[in-house]
Amino acid sequence: MDKTAVAGTLEDHIHHHYQSLWDLREWGIYGYEALLRHEYFENPEHFFSYARKNNCLSTLDTISILQAIESLPFLRDKKLFVNVFPSTVINHDFLTFIESVKKGNPNIVRQVVFELNESYAEEEIWHIPQLKNMVERIKNQGFLIAMDDVGKGAASLQKIIEFKPDYIKLDRYFSTELSKNLEKQAMVSFLVNYCKSFGIEVVLEGIETPVDLAMAKVLKVRFGQGYVLERPMPLEAMKQSGQ
Repeated sequence: MDKTAVAGTLEDHIHHHYQSLWDLREWGIYGYEALLRHEYFENPEHFFSYARKNNCLSTLDTISILQAIESLPFLRDKKLFVNVFPSTVINHDFLTFIESVKKGNPNIVRQVVFELNESYAEEEIWHIPQLKNMVERIKNQGFLIAMDDVGKGAASLQKIIEFKPDYIKLDRYFSTELSKNLEKQAMVSFLVNYCKSFGIEVVLEGIETPVDLAMAKVLKVRFGQGYVLERPMPLEAMKQSGQ
């Protein structure tokens, strides 16, 4: 089966669940992350590995972006965080793709945030100069950039300096037992202060307990995401809940 056929098969069975990002200062929903799901792959990582093995990961990313953007009318003025792999960003067709998306939906600029996945399978791509250039060109189109899972990879701090994202999303490692761990508190506080100096917003992922949420607020983390705030849900469930 060629990659076009594989991508078509994948498209028939994908959908998104949406998880809210909360403004911990204003205490309200700031945006949503569109989390790609597949009907037959319980673990998303297995799904992405399958797409990568069949050379259709970039096609899958663009399909995901288009589907997620269709949800924007229901999200009103909230930010939409959409995951994209670095290998997709450096694809020679990607800039043309987002330009066409922008042309068809001119009001989405500054609302859509492309969230760059930190995947060990693509670690070497982060060192290709073309990626930095493409990220700058995407930002010049008016879209926002987030770096995912910061703190998980060995070179995350270097990437913050070089890529100058609009958001960094701290890996769930930092939120787990944050209230009890002084070292984690010190690191989160450092990153919050550093990012504040350079106009970068901080999102703490994977917050699962009220005490860790409270500590995130004490440390002046602006945005939070995790089960204690809200679990991911299909768009239809969001509509029914009145969000």
